[in-house]
Amino acid sequence: MRFFINNFHVLLSLLFILSACSGVSGSNQSSSQPEHLEPLVENIYTQNSFVFQGFDWLTSSDEIAEHENLQGTPLDDADRYVVEGEFPLYENIKQNMIYTFEDHQLVSGRYVFSTANPDTFDQLAEYIEQILSSALPGPTSTESEPLNHHTAMKDNHIEIRWEAEDTSTLVVNVDQYSEGGSYFLSLTLGSPMPEVKSLKEN
Repeated sequence: MRFFINNFHVLLSLLFILSACSGVSGSNQSSSQPEHLEPLVENIYTQNSFVFQGFDWLTSSDEIAEHENLQGTPLDDADRYVVEGEFPLYENIKQNMIYTFEDHQLVSGRYVFSTANPDTFDQLAEYIEQILSSALPGPTSTESEPLNHHTAMKDNHIEIRWEAEDTSTLVVNVDQYSEGGSYFLSLTLGSPMPEVKSLKEN
């Protein structure tokens, strides 16, 4: 029961609209160093499995709503909610968390960080890459190019993927919404694939 947003640019379009129109634009915390992102690893990786915000997969939306102020966003008729990020980062870094449910159960989550400042983006991306590399086992797919604004500007955005033993996943992307626009870095967490019974078991 894994759910992914296949069109990454559709999601970026949604977040761009939200930032401009609904005020879901990211943290307004005072300036701080990217080192404040260290708790991110604890929120996404525990007991050799990927999770989202510390919640187990298939946690009900009602239970999560007791802890998060979920705001509905219509997109592809999906049961998806956007929450403002709370890491104390530079004011020009917008951050959002996106919860995705199927049958009212958590199946995917995404952190999205964005800024129009290339230097700020590079500092953020470099630090996220460092903390993930030091805390996680090696990725299942590797990219030779670093995560930075130069990479984000390319037509084929970079994707680094990890898969845990239970098949839960983490995918890191960098991209640019439009030429001359903000740079985006996202971390997408996916629930484990359902077990498939062989024909011999039927």
